[in-house]
Amino acid sequence: MASRLADDLDARGVDVLLDDRPGLSVGVRFTDAELLGMPYTVVVGRRLADGYVELRSRADGARSEVALDEIIDVVAD
Repeated sequence: MASRLADDLDARGVDVLLDDRPGLSVGVRFTDAELLGMPYTVVVGRRLADGYVELRSRADGARSEVALDEIIDVVAD
């Protein structure tokens, strides 16, 4: 699912870095995203079965759950 979401965002012109490195904790991945200056982090996790992903904003630290069918529009704007 994360790969498909990354492909869909890329098709909309959004630069995407999919961190699918094996053997790393989520914390290491978040730290690396912060160090690289990623403006948003989309977390495909626990709520995916319910149709939601978590969106984290680097600018203000806000976290929100966004419906999977809306995330592309939210991030691409």
